[in-house]
Amino acid sequence: MRTTTKHPQNATGNSAVLCFLCFALLNLSGCGSKASIETTKNDFLGYSNVTNHRDFLESKKGNFKTWKITAGKGVPEGQFLHGLRHFYGVGISENKAEALKWYRKAAEQRLILAQFALAECYFSGDGIMEDKAEAVKWYSKAAEQGHADAQFNIGMCYFVGVGIPVKKTEGIRWLHKAAEQGHLEAQSRLGAYYFEGEGVRQDMVEGLKWLRKAAERGDDNSQAMLGAAYLIGLGVPQSMATGEEWLRKAEEQGHEKATTELTLIRQQRLQMQAIEAQQRAAQQRAAGASPRVDDDATARFLQSIRGSESPSDNPYLQDNPYMQGREPLRTVNENLGLGIDGRPATSNQRPSIASRPCQVCSGRGHMGTACTNCNGTGFTGLMGNMCRECDGIRFTPCRTCRGTGVGRL
Repeated sequence: MRTTTKHPQNATGNSAVLCFLCFALLNLSGCGSKASIETTKNDFLGYSNVTNHRDFLESKKGNFKTWKITAGKGVPEGQFLHGLRHFYGVGISENKAEALKWYRKAAEQRLILAQFALAECYFSGDGIMEDKAEAVKWYSKAAEQGHADAQFNIGMCYFVGVGIPVKKTEGIRWLHKAAEQGHLEAQSRLGAYYFEGEGVRQDMVEGLKWLRKAAERGDDNSQAMLGAAYLIGLGVPQSMATGEEWLRKAEEQGHEKATTELTLIRQQRLQMQAIEAQQRAAQQRAAGASPRVDDDATARFLQSIRGSESPSDNPYLQDNPYMQGREPLRTVNENLGLGIDGRPATSNQRPSIASRPCQVCSGRGHMGTACTNCNGTGFTGLMGNMCRECDGIRFTPCRTCRGTGVGRL
């Protein structure tokens, strides 16, 4: 009978082969893990610059499984991206509670975007019960690591007292940090606070520095404030041209206050031209000549204030009691021999007007003293509200001729 004997060298060879295979498999597994982590981190870096989250997720569908694996292994970038999928429901059912669980895991590992995302959810109550104090906690953690949006948000929370007691000096400190990183709204707010002295010692030069930075980058609020500053010479040399230029930039973006201010300026300019026309007519009458009735200045002024049916629709009429209703049309037209509608008046429409200038104001149409309320500027306030004392004409109107410059019979 033949006996089969196993050769020791063959057994040893088989064991060596098995050990080699195991070692190779372990190495391949390790390489795969490193590749997955690298892929996840590269995807995360790409996400940092996107604005449309869903488009980003749709473009990365092939890597969803990799994110899930790396998230399970504790990679913070994988945890955040896996949470992002749950938050927006791309390739998976939307589950914001699950998303926040993964956000928190990544945030606790100091991943800045996860900290900020968690803060945003707590602040707005998106996927979780609103908790401003918890939002402030996570905003602070992200801000301390240099996240500009978080620095702005925590700054505003301190400034107005949301989720934390009001501490404006601390708010200004965080706004400074965000502004220095180029955060547009932080620059605009910081400029306004310095300019107006709110929460910080007033410093118009510092305020205008930040307002200019934001205005040059297209912030409409900063453009409007900078324009108003130039109009009245606050912190800068007065320049109507520069002021109007900045206001026009803001107006082009739909800034309502800039539009209102420019409307007032245009109509004030037309009013001054109309007043000068009245004065010329009064001088002609005083010299015994017939006044011209086709003065374009008055026509332009009348057209500018005739554009609205009611004072509430027209900022000029709304802010100028003297110009309410149809009285200004009568006042201006009377002195040029025009009817209320601006056309040459018939004999029965023409009012009785003496051919001599007013004995009080000598035909100037005003008393010649600067308005005590607006100091002769014709408007008050940073945004240029029409002066209620001088009616926007910069001087106190004559009490005898009511600013017409003409003596009456």
